[in-house]
Amino acid sequence: MITGPLGLRFAERLLPRLETGELAGYDLPTASRVRRWFDLAPAIGDDLFLKLYLPRRAGEKFRAAAQRRARQPLPLAGGRS
Repeated sequence: MITGPLGLRFAERLLPRLETGELAGYDLPTASRVRRWFDLAPAIGDDLFLKLYLPRRAGEKFRAAAQRRARQPLPLAGGRS
């Protein structure tokens, strides 16, 4: 079972990282991650299938980290780039 978009992410890092669509306090969504999710998402016609997940025990940490970054809104694109 694949938990989310599966691929490699090279942006913002020296070494590639496995992108699985996990939302966590130590790996918050960024504009480049969102673009990568759209690129990796399977599509049928114009419909994208995108599954992101939040680890069960990470909810509070994610919320706290996301609130710290709330001043930097995440631009979302309405389709593949």
